[in-house]
Order: sequence, then structure tokens, then C-alpha cells
Amino acid sequence: MRKPKFRWVLMVLIATVAGMLLTASASSAATSAGSTPAQADHVVKQTEAMYQVPVKKLVSSKSDKPGWGTIQLANGETVPVPQADEKKVMSRAAQEAASPDDTVYGNCGSSSIYVNDKPNDYPVAMKTGFTVYTWATSYYWNASVDGPGYSHVYQSGGFLDFDTSWEGGYQSSQNLSAGFYTANVNFGIAYLWDGDICISLLPSDFEFLTAPAKCLSQRPAGGRVSGNGWIDNTVIDVKHRNITTTPNGPGTRAATATACLRLKLGPGSDATGNITGWQDAQVFARAHGYHPATDNSLARCHLIANILGGKGGILDGGQNNLVPCWQLGTNITARGSTRPSMLTYETMVRTAVGDLAANEAVYFKVTPEYRNSASTIPYAIVMTAEVQYTDGTSSLLFSRVVTNVPDAHPTLNLGN
Repeated sequence: MRKPKFRWVLMVLIATVAGMLLTASASSAATSAGSTPAQADHVVKQTEAMYQVPVKKLVSSKSDKPGWGTIQLANGETVPVPQADEKKVMSRAAQEAASPDDTVYGNCGSSSIYVNDKPNDYPVAMKTGFTVYTWATSYYWNASVDGPGYSHVYQSGGFLDFDTSWEGGYQSSQNLSAGFYTANVNFGIAYLWDGDICISLLPSDFEFLTAPAKCLSQRPAGGRVSGNGWIDNTVIDVKHRNITTTPNGPGTRAATATACLRLKLGPGSDATGNITGWQDAQVFARAHGYHPATDNSLARCHLIANILGGKGGILDGGQNNLVPCWQLGTNITARGSTRPSMLTYETMVRTAVGDLAANEAVYFKVTPEYRNSASTIPYAIVMTAEVQYTDGTSSLLFSRVVTNVPDAHPTLNLGN
């Protein structure tokens, strides 16, 4: 903060004018007397601190004075600069722009501004203020924050109860994306109790702010919280829960399941219940030489795996997360087999979740593919996962199709 010495300046002006009048009077008298003009015997000196002011931009490489250009300072003033030093000055300005001064000091106090994430880890929040060396009775403040597709001007002012400091700020009403954000005090002034004023030397801040993984802010309306993330299961209506058995009234079949998974996973549950297509699957298996009641050839496959927080119970919504499948080949990989199963990719997801940093997530999407609108058992399951980072980028973990066939008979598709 800088304090202009208005009363000092006024006294100097009065003394200077008086001196000029006295000198003119003495000169006139001496001339009329034929003597030598009087010599000044009093010199008024004014000493002020010097401040470093950042360069904002180059206005022109040429000026009225040969060999000089013009630059604009952060306080709005334009000043000349030798062309020989122009490159060095602008290079220094670029460095200062990359590393702004978020707190600046002057002869009557200091002022500051900071840009940061909000408490929920999303951009953007700003804090600004000042401290003065004597009491202040009022103030006015103007600051701004700019970022990716975002700009906001903050203004505040009012009376102070003889305070020596003030702090203000704000948070954006929306959760913004990651990116570079700048904050600047455009104008700041504190009115002091003795009539002096203290003006901010315009601090600024420049930060790359991160944001939680994208999927964390995209939970569907029907999605449920699971650990530090969420899971969402969807269904599609079917006319018959089983095509090959009676009674076979209407119901729903499991459709796309999505999950946004973080380091703390929620609890899952085992697969149970007479899910849609379960009777159809047993009829098909027996017709091809299997004995599902005793050989465990069939399974109720979790779309979002139990180990990732996926449900499978009758009363916990798990029926919407299950589809009939072959146990060896679709659900898990048979011993000695090299063919990937759903468990292969679910394990990859679990490993990736364990390696996440704060606010990162794995976005996992599993879609059962059916032959037609009446089908009760999918012929394949499409599985896709990506790691989402705090800078808004993502990395594909995998995108694979697991066909609903047993490992021993890879042409025997369970899908109807």
C-alpha cells in the first residue's frame, strides 16, 4: 500500500511559490538599484520511497524521442524505455506475469490477493484484503478473476471501525473446470483516520487449479452413492421375464450400468434371486448337455462387480445389476485358459482405483448387448473404463467385449 503525501506536497508548493515571489521581488529591487540579482540560499528537498511497478505491455517500439519506445505499467501509466533495453524489460515482464506477486508492500501497509479451489475442491475461490500501519475508517476495493470461459469482477467497500486490516472474497456459484486462473486487484484504497489515504500497489495471483474427476460431478438422478463415488444401474422393460417358461409375465432386464469409482469403494453384495432370463438360461444349458443345478455352469453376472461395490441382492437393487451368463468363460476365466473374462477387466479396474491420487476417479461403463427387444439374456457384455484426472484429461484403461459363451464351447452363445 502506498500513501501519497498530499499535505507535504501542499506545503512544498506554498513554499516554492513564496520563494518565487520573494526572488522576483528581490530581483526587481536589485535591478532598479543597479546591483547583482539575489542568489537563492534555501533548497527544499523531498525524499520518497521508490517502488517496483510491473510492466503490463509494450505500447510502441518507437516514440517521439529517437532511440526510445513506450511501455505501459500495471498501474496504467505509460513511460519511455530505451530501445536497447526493450527486449530485456519485456522478458522480465513475461517472467513476472508467470510468477505474479500475490502480496505487495508499501510505505503505509500491504495488500494481497489469492486464487484457489473452493472447499469442495472445484475452482474457483478468491481472497483479497489489506493491512495498514494505522487505523482505517473506510475502504473501496475492485478485483477480478479470470479463467477458462470464466470472468468475474469483485467489488466491495464501506466503513471500517478504526480497523487496521480488512479481508474479503467470493466463490463462484458453479463448479468450474480445471485450468489457469488469474486474480488481480484492479484498484484498492483505504481511507485513514488522520485524513491520509493508502492505495494498493495492485497484487496479483496466477495458479493452475485442478478439479475433481469429471464423472464425480455427473452422477445420474437415479445413481446411488458408493464409497467416495457412485454407481447407477438402468433397466429396460420386457414383455416376458422368461421366454421359454410359464408363467412368463412382464418385467425388466438389466441395461447399461455406470460407475464413478474412487479410492474408497463401497460394499457390494452377492448375486441372488430369480433374475430376468434365469429360467431361460437353465433351459438352454440343459438342452446342450449341462446340469446347472449341480455343475455351477451358469452364473448371475454382476455388471458392476461385487468387488467394486456392485449390488446383487433382492432387496438392495441388485436385480437390476445382474444378467444370466456362463460361469467359466464369461464370468471368470477357466484355469489354464488365456481368454479374458469379465473378472479380467474388473480386476484391472480395481487395480487402477487403488493407484488413484486425490480427486481422481475411474469411470466404468458396462452394457449388456441383446439380440432384440424381447431378449432376456445378453449375447455379449461391452466393458469400458477410463481414468479421469484432476486437470480435466482422461486415459482409456480398456474397451473390450466379452461374449456370453462358455470356455469349453466358444460357439455356444447363451444370448437369446
